[in-house]
Amino acid sequence: MRRGVLEGRPARGSRRARAGGVGRGAGAGSTALTLGPSEAPAAVGYAGELAARLDANQLRCGEGPSLLAEQNDDVVISDDLLADARWPRLARIATGTTVRSVLVAPVRVDGRHAGLLTCCSSGPRAFGPGHRDAATTLATAAGSVLAGMFERDRLSALAVHLDLALVSRQEIDEAKGVVIAQRGCTPDEAFAHLAELSQRENVKLRVIAHRIVVEAALPDDVAPTRWRAHGRRAT
Repeated sequence: MRRGVLEGRPARGSRRARAGGVGRGAGAGSTALTLGPSEAPAAVGYAGELAARLDANQLRCGEGPSLLAEQNDDVVISDDLLADARWPRLARIATGTTVRSVLVAPVRVDGRHAGLLTCCSSGPRAFGPGHRDAATTLATAAGSVLAGMFERDRLSALAVHLDLALVSRQEIDEAKGVVIAQRGCTPDEAFAHLAELSQRENVKLRVIAHRIVVEAALPDDVAPTRWRAHGRRAT
């Protein structure tokens, strides 16, 4: 689909987001920055009541500019919700409210849909080409910020996993040494013994290794009988 703008003219007869500064840049009276799917967002930031009211009405009737923008991953503009033939149920619900014109721009991270920037106004035809361009630019900037945040989170999680892997490897080696000393076996046999315990008890190998290392440090009269069965060769 062409990435452009889906503009609605009135029919005849008829993952905490900051939204405030973004909306002012696009000329909106009220804005929302939504991360994740509209029906179950991971985070939503509102600046003003109009955007919050619009989101509630769209979820209530199951249609609207935000849902369309999410579906098509494209910019959507409505000059007047009360007269927009694309969403008759929303128009009926919006009657009597102050939300009239809406501009919604998708937020993308690494080329994939990540959320929406929604700009609302209480007056019809509030958003022109300049506002559309500003909202698109701001949505792109928001996506770049989110990409940086996601990358930092990914690297932080990777560092944690690497630390855990190093600790686990060290404990597994220590547990092998304990098994070798107590069972008089080779390193390969010790590892096979740990693997057999892990499979038999349905727990991770590093958990078995940690248990053996901890229990091996206890005096013989304190160490659990379970350890004797696991780690010592019967005499």
